[in-house]
Amino acid sequence: MSGVVMIDGASGGECERPAPGGPGIEPHWTRSVKDAMGTAYSSSSRVWYTLARGVLNEIYYPTIDKPQIRDLQYMVTDGETFFHDERHDMESHVEVLSEQGLGVRITSADPEGRYHIHTE
Repeated sequence: MSGVVMIDGASGGECERPAPGGPGIEPHWTRSVKDAMGTAYSSSSRVWYTLARGVLNEIYYPTIDKPQIRDLQYMVTDGETFFHDERHDMESHVEVLSEQGLGVRITSADPEGRYHIHTE
């Protein structure tokens, strides 16, 4: 069993069934070109993030050396004629909310003008 251990929700013990589709893809590095990086305003926060091409592409917790999430992005479709993912199919713009603030605003837009997504 290739090192996959699952916990049986009913009994709390280990079981021998691997996760569906497991073990997943091999880990690889995300984009090195970043548009922003940040953390919460509170000094007690243990969450950090990086942003590239309109996408949160690394979220670190509880330490800054191990990303827990990679590529958190929107997917948009009309159900019939198109399917867009934010990184590849949208045009993104990043702007600082305030010179004194820690936030950014991301505007991701369909190149054909059908929709815009604003994320802060």
